[in-house]
Amino acid sequence: MAFAWDRDFSGVYVGAQMVATGRGPDLYDLELQRSRMDAAILPYHRRTMLPFVYPAYVAVLLSPLGKMPLSEAFLVWTGINLLATAWTAKQMLALGGGPARRRAAVLIAFLVWTPLQLTLLHGQFGMICTLGFTQGMVSGKAGKAWQAGCCLALGLFKPQLLVFPLIALCLWRCWRTLAGFLTSSAIVLGISFAKLGFWVPAYLRLIARFSSMGREVSRYPATMHNWRGLVAVLLGSDTSFAARTLLMALSLGSLVLLIAICRRGKDVLPGGRSLPHDWQARFALVILLGLLVSPHLYLHDCILAAPALVVLFRVVSDLPIPQTNERTNRTDRPAKAMAWLIGVAPFVCFAAQFGIWPQASRIQLVPWTMGSLVVVSVLVLRGRAGLPVSPPTMHTGA
Repeated sequence: MAFAWDRDFSGVYVGAQMVATGRGPDLYDLELQRSRMDAAILPYHRRTMLPFVYPAYVAVLLSPLGKMPLSEAFLVWTGINLLATAWTAKQMLALGGGPARRRAAVLIAFLVWTPLQLTLLHGQFGMICTLGFTQGMVSGKAGKAWQAGCCLALGLFKPQLLVFPLIALCLWRCWRTLAGFLTSSAIVLGISFAKLGFWVPAYLRLIARFSSMGREVSRYPATMHNWRGLVAVLLGSDTSFAARTLLMALSLGSLVLLIAICRRGKDVLPGGRSLPHDWQARFALVILLGLLVSPHLYLHDCILAAPALVVLFRVVSDLPIPQTNERTNRTDRPAKAMAWLIGVAPFVCFAAQFGIWPQASRIQLVPWTMGSLVVVSVLVLRGRAGLPVSPPTMHTGA
């Protein structure tokens, strides 16, 4: 209890407890949430609030935990997170492929990665979402389109991170994958509506109120590691006219880049299927862009970048060794930059979390690194500089 009371999980626990005790219809009453949290964490007390700001189906799904004391619920949820970590690590080895040394590098980098440690220590949902994206990509490569969509539905714990991946699937006309996702989502939403009624308007009102608040609800834009955090650190605010304009420009630019990444051209799978041969690498870039445009993203949420970085690491590792001539050296520079940016990503996250990067800097290190990686990777994919073609079996219509 001395550890659990101040973790992010305590806010989630309050939502689950309200549903478990019959107060689900009042789930988005911040004052009631405050009193429930004060009671749940006794004898401790928080000056700032950790509100439940997730869709109501999250509280419904976790309501069994709300019947336990906070300390026990935290232990159970940590056990679930550890199981998800173990399964995700296994699937990431399948994504990384290659020789034993590469798989060992992938495993070590994942297990010591700062966002993973933060996710486990705070009892966050990022590991469940990461499992869904990782398993979804593995299932997609195996041709199990419906199963891939069902796996992506695990991302509903943080629905804002699903927007760009779903746009990509629409652009690629992955109808079976989308059908699997929508069916799973409909089941989850249906259960929550049956339990709590139509909670969507109350949720949207809470999000609007939460977005206008600050420290009192533990909202710190300058510590976010997305475009919002970049703008807040660069301009000193995320609410000024200049900040909103720059944030809108970065978001629209990301959407345009997403469309460019998802352009299929002539290099598509045979048999009338519309996926690019290198769809996994492109989907990895879409995931990274989705993180950057998310309106709410702290460092632990960057755990979702793990499968994307593994796929891009595989791509750059499989590039052939260039011959020594001036023309090849010129075309190989983006690939070298891509390899370096992937390699430094774990160290960048570590530096950002533990204050190794100067706190007074006007540069928010993680979004700059991830944004640069996306741009450089696009250059590598567009240049097709020796990019290996390993046709996956996932298709869109069958």
